[in-house]
Amino acid sequence: MLNPYQPPAERVAEIGPAGELTAHFQLNAKQIHYAESKFLLYRLGGRLTLASLVMIALTLFVSFDWPILRALHLLIRQLGVMLLATAVYLALIHRLRVRLRTNLAAKGVLPATMVTVTQTVRLLRWSTPGQTHEYPLVDLHCIRTAKGMVVVVSEDLFLFIPKRAEFNTSYREFFRRMTSPDSEKTNDF
Repeated sequence: MLNPYQPPAERVAEIGPAGELTAHFQLNAKQIHYAESKFLLYRLGGRLTLASLVMIALTLFVSFDWPILRALHLLIRQLGVMLLATAVYLALIHRLRVRLRTNLAAKGVLPATMVTVTQTVRLLRWSTPGQTHEYPLVDLHCIRTAKGMVVVVSEDLFLFIPKRAEFNTSYREFFRRMTSPDSEKTNDF
């Protein structure tokens, strides 16, 4: 009798004797920008929240009819606060975004690059044309998103693994094995 929960023999042969999981994919600019925004929220979430609260307080302040601000129309005051908020948010993320893009380019993660990610019991290895990088799984942090997973490698480096990549298992199994050494290390966005 066949066991319906047992994977097919050819699938077991693809995984290999050491239990390596692999994913092949080609990143595009849209995916990299999406992952970058999730990484920036992860790294700078506290600062962005504080800046948002300050901007809300400033908006409330200028919305009252203060004698000092009567000369300016309310719409002009609100537009000024929005422009100030935009400048503050961009100032908060600009340096980190530049470092991220520099590090990604140095590691070979650019738009239209074919990436192969291999996961062993203890290591995550990603390969781009001409470069291979290895990192211990216990040092990595995973952020699960709607479009895939952002693997935080260091303070200024991440790797995005899309859900629609070609896995030798499933995305769910890849993510489960990625987070199993320390299941406290995941965030959902």
